Amino acid sequence: MGAGFFNGHVWVVSHVAEMLSGSASPETYTMKIGAPEGADLRLIAWVPLIIAAPLSLLLGAPIATWIVTILGFWAAWWVTIKLIQRMSQVNVWVSAGAAATYVFGSFSLGLLANGQLAKLQLWALPLLLLSVEILIREVGGWLLTAMLVLGASMSLG
Repeated sequence: MGAGFFNGHVWVVSHVAEMLSGSASPETYTMKIGAPEGADLRLIAWVPLIIAAPLSLLLGAPIATWIVTILGFWAAWWVTIKLIQRMSQVNVWVSAGAAATYVFGSFSLGLLANGQLAKLQLWALPLLLLSVEILIREVGGWLLTAMLVLGASMSLG
């Protein structure tokens, strides 16, 4: 019977570190998994991977993965605090408490218990919303519209 914590992300961090150091091929096809034939890796969670892989060369993949996970919680909390303050003009303590319910809620703690590093990128949504809010209020809606049209056209091409 398997454990509740999925340790595949630690293996991926180790493999990406080997790719960065030159001891493994930079291609996503590897013979390390998928025996008797190799497999093509579909790597996700690129932001944590890019931070954890070089760090794993110094500290090892398991510790680097935990550090990136904890930093992800901190980044999500900080960005969510900034988003709440900007949207509602409440003091820092109120926004910190509200952000804590998002960052340390049952969803994120369940992901932490399962070791789902890719889904623990909780900072992504508040960062996107904060960026859009800044673009609309400070830069103007025309730049946001141009970025949306450009993004849509690039995804269709």
